[in-house]
This record gives sequence, C-alpha cells and structure tokens, in this order.
Amino acid sequence: TGERVWIEGALFRIGRRRARVDLAVRGETVSKLHATIHHESAEVWAIIDNGSTNGVEVDGQRLEVMVPHRLVPGQEIRIGDETLVFEIFSR
Repeated sequence: TGERVWIEGALFRIGRRRARVDLAVRGETVSKLHATIHHESAEVWAIIDNGSTNGVEVDGQRLEVMVPHRLVPGQEIRIGDETLVFEIFSR
C-alpha cells in the first residue's frame, strides 16, 4: 500500500495479535508474535524470527529462528502474505 510505519524505540514487534505488537499483520500464516526488529546502534538494525510457524524471509532467503539478521535499506521482508521494505528515514 506504500504505507510508512515508523519504528520508535529499540524494539519493534510484528505479528498477528494487535495487543502484543507494534505492527499487526493479518493472515492465517502470521504468528501472534512473528518477528522483532532491533535497533542496535545508530545505523545498525536487525530482525529476528521469533520462532514463527511460517518463517521470515529477507530478500527471498528464509531466516534461521532466533538468529539476528542485519538489515540494510531496500531489503524486502516477507511475513505471511505481506512484503515490507526496510528503509531508514529521519523525521
């Protein structure tokens, strides 16, 4: 949809359960707490698959469960049927 979602703070949770996450993603293939994006330092960001049933893909490569994967701008993150594009912007 082209919607921008700002990540505030050091942790940003993605999943199906709206009350437990920062970004709710619909779909039967999305776990309640599917993935977490960590802001580790000034320009270092990483995503972790929290043990989701259907996994997380970055640029078409499935991530290992609970192993941080460093993100760089322009990468596509696939969670369920949703594709997110990771970008760094300043407000």
